[in-house]
Amino acid sequence: MKKKIMIAGFVFAASISLNAQKKTKISYLNTTGIGILSGQQQNSFTVQTINGVKWDKWSAGIGVALDNYANKSIPVFVDVRRSFGNAKWKPLLYADAGINFNVYSEKYPKPQFNEYSLNNGFYGGAGIGLTTSISKKKSFIITAGYSYKQFNWSEPYTMWSSFRPAGVDINALVQNTHHYRRWALIAGLSF
Repeated sequence: MKKKIMIAGFVFAASISLNAQKKTKISYLNTTGIGILSGQQQNSFTVQTINGVKWDKWSAGIGVALDNYANKSIPVFVDVRRSFGNAKWKPLLYADAGINFNVYSEKYPKPQFNEYSLNNGFYGGAGIGLTTSISKKKSFIITAGYSYKQFNWSEPYTMWSSFRPAGVDINALVQNTHHYRRWALIAGLSF
């Protein structure tokens, strides 16, 4: 009797495992898009690519973008997406979080005595979108959402004062942090 229960249990577990493997196929996914960033500072373009995996209606990957809004930067981030339904046009939700790597630009103000130090900041975003299949392995995606990037730079500064004791300089590190909040509209392909 114990052997029959063990065999039945093994067959049941194997059938569940095989059934689960059919429904949960994990595959490689690349999503590449171009879009517009719009906020108080300006309107600008962005290009991004995300490489990762897709499982059922979920996808997750590592993304990199060229963000030209206000101060040029290269965000590197984790992207998670979830699509809903089985209609031709499927709604989706997405969320991004990562590091914003700042790129030096000639448009920064000229430092008085020392060079600037660029510091990495936070990058994040979330939004909604639509996706539709255009072939067996390709989809068109359009998303709209909120995007945030932090831009930091610091400059050493020496303050000279006639009220200080002789030979004493007051040194300070001037920190500058900019918070860019903007809307993002991105369209692209997923394959």
